[in-house]
This record gives sequence, structure tokens and C-alpha cells, in this order.
Amino acid sequence: MELTPKQIARFWAKVRKTKKCWEWTGGKLRGGYGSVSLNDRPFRANRI
Repeated sequence: MELTPKQIARFWAKVRKTKKCWEWTGGKLRGGYGSVSLNDRPFRANRI
């Protein structure tokens, strides 16, 4: 999947980086997986 610079920035704006982990601060699905919509399609954040 090809992402635009705007989509990439939007994705990273929902990630909080610490020394120990990268926490997803955006929407979440059942089970706690992060979710992000790109091109009007939902994706699990860990798959981007």
C-alpha cells in the first residue's frame, strides 16, 4: 500500500514513543488492537 506524506503524519501522530514501547493512542478494536482508516478502509495499526 502506498501512503501519502499526510497519511504517514496522521498515523505517527497517534503513536506515543517511550523508551520501553510504542503506545498506540488512536482508536482500538476489540482485543486492544490499534485501528486506523486509510483511503476509507480500516486497518489494524500493527499492519501498517
